[in-house]
Amino acid sequence: MVKRLRQETLILLKVWVSTFSLLVLLLPASHTCSQTTTEANIQTYIQSLRSKDAKVRSEAANSLAEMGFEAKKAVPALISALKDSNVNVRWNAAYALGEMGPEAKSAAPALKEVLQDDYGIVRYFAADALGKIGPAASVAIPNLIKSLKDDDVAVRQRSAGVLSRFNQDAKSAVPALIDALKDSDSRVRSNSAYALGQIGADAKSAIPSLGDALKDNDPQVRIESAYALGQIGMDAKSAVPALITALKDSNPEVRYNSACALGGIGVDAKSAVPALIDNLKDSNVKVRICAVYTFEQIGADAKAATPALVAALKDDSVEVRRRVATALGHISPGSKDVVSSLIHALKDNDAQVRRNATEALSNIGVRRQKFQFQRS
Repeated sequence: MVKRLRQETLILLKVWVSTFSLLVLLLPASHTCSQTTTEANIQTYIQSLRSKDAKVRSEAANSLAEMGFEAKKAVPALISALKDSNVNVRWNAAYALGEMGPEAKSAAPALKEVLQDDYGIVRYFAADALGKIGPAASVAIPNLIKSLKDDDVAVRQRSAGVLSRFNQDAKSAVPALIDALKDSDSRVRSNSAYALGQIGADAKSAIPSLGDALKDNDPQVRIESAYALGQIGMDAKSAVPALITALKDSNPEVRYNSACALGGIGVDAKSAVPALIDNLKDSNVKVRICAVYTFEQIGADAKAATPALVAALKDDSVEVRRRVATALGHISPGSKDVVSSLIHALKDNDAQVRRNATEALSNIGVRRQKFQFQRS
């Protein structure tokens, strides 16, 4: 009897252990377990980067790229892989470092040297990685400037784009970027124009070239050139005539950026007022909004736009009406038509238009009691 009881107990114990083991397998892995697995995988890939088989080394670098910043412990090994004898390993290593972003900042000195690699694909991913690392990779700016003349068009495109990531720190690149505005490739030209815009006021020597670029055959080049002139700001007043012409461009984004650029120039763009009045009827709402913005920046010298602005208080776009309500209070504060139109705007369906109109009337000096009566 005792023997039989022991046998039954052992059978039940085995069933319990089997059931428990199955439940453990079905339970989700804990964060610690997952983290341990990730760390183990990283170490495996790092070891694989030293394999005698180039394909294994290349696949290891690619796997680390897929892990992104989580594989930051592999940065030293990937830096070494940038000097691998196999081109596929080198470009995958550069690609992986780029996917780690700022976590790979210690690789910037090595990556800048790789910009001279014999293979374009390696140079491309080196430039790309420097861009993804960001401002911490500014040590590579001189090398990226040289890459603007690379034989490989993809490298030139990426180098121009990456220089924009460094903003004012890339001001030493201005002369080279001006030359790149004449590159045979439109993407190089547009990226260069954008980079000059990101540099801002320190790129003022590029103003004549950017003005010429507003006539480029490629719309993206014209868009970025107008944007750049706006970012340079008041110093770009010599480009006002070119920007006025661009206000009639067939591309709405060119018209929009040109209108905004004139606003960035401010009062020195007053000669653009007649053209901007036409833009208040533009089919693109962004163009109309930026035209109003520019009138506001020009100030009292934009008074000729008053009738058009009063009419724009009935624009279909609420964003336009909001902007106009604010602008009228600055441009024509003494006009009876302005006061009357702003009082009428107090009945607008949009609360922000009503608030802006109220503030504009207060700025003009109209007493609240005077226009409260007319609201009823």
